[in-house]
Amino acid sequence: MWKLKSYLKPYWKSALLAPMLMLIEVYMDLLQPKLMAHIVNDGIMKGNLSLIQNTGLQMIGIALIGLIGGAGCTVFSSISSQNFGADVRNDLFQKVQSLSFRHLDQMNTGSLITRLTNDVIQVQTFVQMILRVLVRSPLLVIGSLTMAIVISLRLTLILVFAVPALFIVLFFLIRLSYPLFAKVQTRLDRVNTVLQENLSGIRVVKAFVRSEYERRRFAHANRDTTENAVKAGRIVALNMPIMMLIMNVSIVAVLWYGGLQSWNGSLSIGDLIAFINYVIQLLFAMLMLGNMLSFVSRAQASAERVNEVFVLESEINDLKKLKQEDAFHSGELIFENVSFAYDNVQKDFVLQDISFRAEPGQTIAILGATGAGKSSLVNLIPRFYDTTSGTLTEPT
Repeated sequence: MWKLKSYLKPYWKSALLAPMLMLIEVYMDLLQPKLMAHIVNDGIMKGNLSLIQNTGLQMIGIALIGLIGGAGCTVFSSISSQNFGADVRNDLFQKVQSLSFRHLDQMNTGSLITRLTNDVIQVQTFVQMILRVLVRSPLLVIGSLTMAIVISLRLTLILVFAVPALFIVLFFLIRLSYPLFAKVQTRLDRVNTVLQENLSGIRVVKAFVRSEYERRRFAHANRDTTENAVKAGRIVALNMPIMMLIMNVSIVAVLWYGGLQSWNGSLSIGDLIAFINYVIQLLFAMLMLGNMLSFVSRAQASAERVNEVFVLESEINDLKKLKQEDAFHSGELIFENVSFAYDNVQKDFVLQDISFRAEPGQTIAILGATGAGKSSLVNLIPRFYDTTSGTLTEPT
């Protein structure tokens, strides 16, 4: 996914403003529990009504500032991610246009459609989350943990067990779900391929009464995709209950131990309330990261599929050497010991040692059974494919 970072460079201003505005929102959220503790300790416990009113107004103002920061982050992260996705999609389309037919045969139409649409959207969504949620959650975790330590170091020891447990759960769930989401995207390729072939050949399907066959074919591809999606969903579904269990146990432990400290007079009620709020903020930030689990896994799988297209190099790479006038041919072609194989590795030749000369005005018949290579031979003339060996030239 890191290979696509260059597409964010043209929009670095909005990409930078988004996390900065989110920092403002997080800072405002971290102030609220502290002000609440001030109201309880110095306002309610001492009967100071004016302090309660003034501090309450401060909390409202801070909440409004946080709202502005959060809304601004959403706006600028959307600008960055949407333009990022548009540029990736545009370059991906241009890359597909430059690929040779051999690559297009290996990477079928359905797969390319999926990569240009669904895969790009997955990566685009992840970019927006990086600029918003993946900034907010870590900042909340660090800020809440710091404020909790300031209030009570002994109570914070409870989090020493809770936070690592949450990270371990996240690590294993991401590791297990990533390969499953990669399979889901591959199966989605198959669904799009079957759909594209059916729609483009719908007249033939109806003419030969093959609707039932096509229905079974699509149902099989669709069922295969669903089964893989369910397997991935089962792994991700474990995230919420496990995270909630750890979070609730941690809160109960804080209430029990913090209540004892408050009863003994070593911790004020207001500080206990503030500490509980910081713990809830921290654990909910971790829960938010857990909810992003499926998006991270999907985006990683999709980014690799997008990069698979970008790294392909067309076999026909000397077109820049051609001049405009080279497009006008005399009509004479010479095949000299031409051999051709769709698979250059196995060298399973479709054509082998073909030699002939076609002169202007001459009619040449190409005869052969189905699969003999007639279409392959014709496809070599407009250079849809390059010859495996031999030459195809036009005399000057």
